[in-house]
Amino acid sequence: MASKRKKAEPQVKKLPEAREYPWHREPWAILTTQLQRLPHAMLLQGQQGLGKTGFAMRLAQSLLCQSRGSDAAACGQCKSCQLFVAGSHPDLSFIDPEETGKAITVDQTRALANYLYLKPHMGSHKITIIAPAENMNIHAANSLLKMLEEPPLGNIMILVSSLPGKLPVTIRSRCLPIKFAAPDNTTGRAWLVAEGVAVEQAEQALIYSSGAPLTALALAKSDFLGRSLDWLRDIATLYSTRKGSASDVAAKWKKEGSAETLLWLQETVQDMIRRANGLGPMLPAADEKAEQWLQDTIKQLNLTKLFGFLDSISEARTLLSTPLDEQLLLESLLIKWRNLADNK
Repeated sequence: MASKRKKAEPQVKKLPEAREYPWHREPWAILTTQLQRLPHAMLLQGQQGLGKTGFAMRLAQSLLCQSRGSDAAACGQCKSCQLFVAGSHPDLSFIDPEETGKAITVDQTRALANYLYLKPHMGSHKITIIAPAENMNIHAANSLLKMLEEPPLGNIMILVSSLPGKLPVTIRSRCLPIKFAAPDNTTGRAWLVAEGVAVEQAEQALIYSSGAPLTALALAKSDFLGRSLDWLRDIATLYSTRKGSASDVAAKWKKEGSAETLLWLQETVQDMIRRANGLGPMLPAADEKAEQWLQDTIKQLNLTKLFGFLDSISEARTLLSTPLDEQLLLESLLIKWRNLADNK
């Protein structure tokens, strides 16, 4: 007799963890002094790699906790906290793109509308976190705007964005802005060292990440610094010898991580501009041959066109979060780089 096939268990969506970092003290102090009178919508904004989503989760857990401490921290023991940690709290809704690189859709925000108008199950609040908020398409943003204009009682909405300028002004104007800044170098370095990163590597990673510790940690763990010399050879070949295929390099960079390679390219071009203006290098020195190539190339480049190329890199990094083809995006950018050699 054939055995009955077990039904597949529905997969529970894994939510980000509530996190606390040293550089969160100021925004945490600002919000926790007014927990009883928080606005219905907040916008946590700041560069990527500062742990804004972890902060949003920590704030949400605190608001939902049934036995919050005097320091506004969630107790971690009550029924509400247990459900929160398990990712199954009925009064928490977390909205993010259903697929990496895709947009937050109007179907998701419409489903949110139905959820918001239900009464809280366990307390006086229902919390919604949208991250990254800039990934909402225009229809989703318009749907959300209606909820912000007429917020249901007891609902608190937390939007998280590394690119708040991409959000409609009408949405930004209805949210309390909470700004996150990168910590000073000493704090960032100390945190990275505590995470097991060597001091010199921590300093280099912070330079490439514009001071964002979580980005720096990811770079250090991925041997980003070791691979950067290889990427420098890629652009040197395309620029100086006109050999090599932009398509081949784009395919390689996509495989190695488009976000990381574009971050490296942006920081490298910024460093070239600094050198061209006589300000000296910010990035760690490459090997002797690569360093010589950089010095020679900087003397040849048209500075105005190099600034234009830097703008193209920034645009490409922004477009990485959209459904555009990464291969074509990288290839187009590398062709622009190679063409700088024709417009000296």
